[in-house]
Amino acid sequence: MITIESVLSKKNIKQALNKLKLKDDDFDSDNQNWLNNQERIIASILAGTYEPSLITEYEIVSGKGKKRIFRFSLKTQMKNIIFL
Repeated sequence: MITIESVLSKKNIKQALNKLKLKDDDFDSDNQNWLNNQERIIASILAGTYEPSLITEYEIVSGKGKKRIFRFSLKTQMKNIIFL
């Protein structure tokens, strides 16, 4: 069974950061934000007060018909680390 504590474990966070590093061009700023705020974010999740920012999603179709979906956060991308 998956618990919030197991999702927020140091091992799981480390795996998520490594996965994000491989696929995110803006990893350095996300990682720095996470390092600066991780205790506050984890505490707010455990307290039930964490509110992820809204995400704007755009679908872009290339000339060849290939579709790509881009998601942008209005605040930061910290939720990527938490919810990978």
